[in-house]
Amino acid sequence: MARHATAEQIARWRFLSRWFRVLRKDLGFIESDEWESQSLHSSLETLCVYVPYPIEHTPEYAQRLRRLREAMELVGLALQLDCAAWYHLTDANNASLATFDPDDYSVEDLTPRFAIKAYNKWNFGGDSVDSISKVNQLLLGIDSDEFSDEYRICRDAVLAMDERGVLTHFQVPVALVFQPIAWIDPQAYMSLARGLTTELYWKSRQGNCAGGATHSNWYPFALVEMGLYASEVTVSGELVDTLDLALELGLAVPEISFEPLVYCDSALAMLCTKATASRAATHCRSHVGSLAITRTDLTSFRLCCQCLMTSQSVRRVKWISSLEDEDHGLEKWRELGRAFFSRKSTCAVRELHIDEATLMVADIDALRQGIQGDTIQQRETDRVSRHGPVERFVRFDLATSVQEPCVHGPTQTLDSIGYEQDEWAKVLVDDSGTEWMHVELPRYGARWVECRGVIDVKTVTTADVEQNVRRRNHAAPRITSLKISIDHCEIRAMPSLVSLIGSSLTALHIVMKDSRVIQQHDVHTILEACPLLEFLYLRRATLKSMELFVDAYESQRCRLSTLSLWNVDVSNGSLRTFAKCLSDSSHIMTQTLREFRYIWDDIGCPGDVDHPDKAGIKAFLSMLPRNNVLTFFELGMGKQFHRQFFEEFQACGTLAGK
Repeated sequence: MARHATAEQIARWRFLSRWFRVLRKDLGFIESDEWESQSLHSSLETLCVYVPYPIEHTPEYAQRLRRLREAMELVGLALQLDCAAWYHLTDANNASLATFDPDDYSVEDLTPRFAIKAYNKWNFGGDSVDSISKVNQLLLGIDSDEFSDEYRICRDAVLAMDERGVLTHFQVPVALVFQPIAWIDPQAYMSLARGLTTELYWKSRQGNCAGGATHSNWYPFALVEMGLYASEVTVSGELVDTLDLALELGLAVPEISFEPLVYCDSALAMLCTKATASRAATHCRSHVGSLAITRTDLTSFRLCCQCLMTSQSVRRVKWISSLEDEDHGLEKWRELGRAFFSRKSTCAVRELHIDEATLMVADIDALRQGIQGDTIQQRETDRVSRHGPVERFVRFDLATSVQEPCVHGPTQTLDSIGYEQDEWAKVLVDDSGTEWMHVELPRYGARWVECRGVIDVKTVTTADVEQNVRRRNHAAPRITSLKISIDHCEIRAMPSLVSLIGSSLTALHIVMKDSRVIQQHDVHTILEACPLLEFLYLRRATLKSMELFVDAYESQRCRLSTLSLWNVDVSNGSLRTFAKCLSDSSHIMTQTLREFRYIWDDIGCPGDVDHPDKAGIKAFLSMLPRNNVLTFFELGMGKQFHRQFFEEFQACGTLAGK
């Protein structure tokens, strides 16, 4: 990306050098996940402020907290006022900031927001009662008369630079991130966490007074979010109460992680219910966006699946070492099929992440049984009236009103939830009344929709249904994004999985430990099974030839706009062919592919051949000036080639190499 500020603009913030230096000591940054954003472009998610480590109970440590608090406010105001201030956060000598570069992000990304983390920067285990008390001291325990004169002078100077009133009512958004370690007292920890959350919430709102930033009672931070990562502690009522507080206050809860291997039955049930419920169902002001569930027994796995099967709020679920079970593994896969992919499910989850040690063909068979189990009997019944109309479908105008699954839920328009006018909704109940009808919307499950919005109707016979079932996957078209990481995978298990659930996928992220498992024909099967796929990330595979993708584009079996290949073994000749096709502006692949990455890191990979070789690198260099469609390009190469070609890639405005 182009540079956002000139050297002169950057230099005008040197008077805050001390405060930038103070903040950088305890600062890190988090970028958006490529799978979640479905883009290879870097996107800044948040800046992280960590409690200074090691924690001490000394006057010197208290002074360090006070300086950090001053730096957070001054730097936060500067970052909001001027993009040029962001360049003072770079620090080549700080491992956590060494790769930070404002030019990697769009101007819209450069908005100050701090995630306050009670554990130290290197995350040795998590945080404790002691570290949470220091967060309280940092944000709430420093009186205004304790601030330094230098801070006051610099603050006045920053506000004086605000000619457009940008900072008048600005409060730096902050998120509290709780990640308790295993050996703490959970009751004391969660009690402190709730106390801190409540006090900071009301402090940030009471301080938001009419006088703005110049008022003596002004508080510079606004609590907007809570992260709750409790995978090391028992699932208890204390954890439930902490989540409940965040939802009641209306704080965003982007993710909650927990490990229901040690739990109280009633607490786990309540946690799952609250975490998966919509705002309308609970009368809360916010809801959980993502669940990360680590290591489960069958009972807890089944309970989580039952709650998710009808959840209308959670959009992302991560199963981490949860399906591994010597005695009940197959039953867990069946539960997964019922909850996420069966026709009975009204699950609103769109992004599914599975991180497991093994994936076997038997697991996929069990998943298929879970998907089909509740429809087999119905299909047998339908065969009795083979030629009779068995299903009715309708299309709606985009302005039609739609409600939550209960008929008394809040109303919004079909357009606002992403419904497209050419999509058919299945009528669930023919006699739904004259005002509202109960239908199953594609990707959104069962909803009540205004009858007067119907613009088209069709009926489908059983014979049509059976023909469609044979032609497509048995899974209901619900999950649009799948990320799967496997240590040991049985041959053909991965393409079998994708063939079963891939019909609705727009993004697929596959990480393998063994590059020999995924072969050329497997990727061909995956592309065939995913006609809507736009984002493909593949790590460790043996494909031999990039012409697999070229042929798929030319035969219109591929619509990928993003292709990321990491440690994928292909021939150098096919890489040159691929680059040549990307040079041709009339080629269908050039018209479609927007982001491309190819990195060969031969650590842990077979062979000692450079990928790409010198001729391949030159082919990609020749391609770049001719291709005006690619918005992201990354090419890994050996150190020798990196030194040889670095300047030429820089001249193309491209970063490449390893």
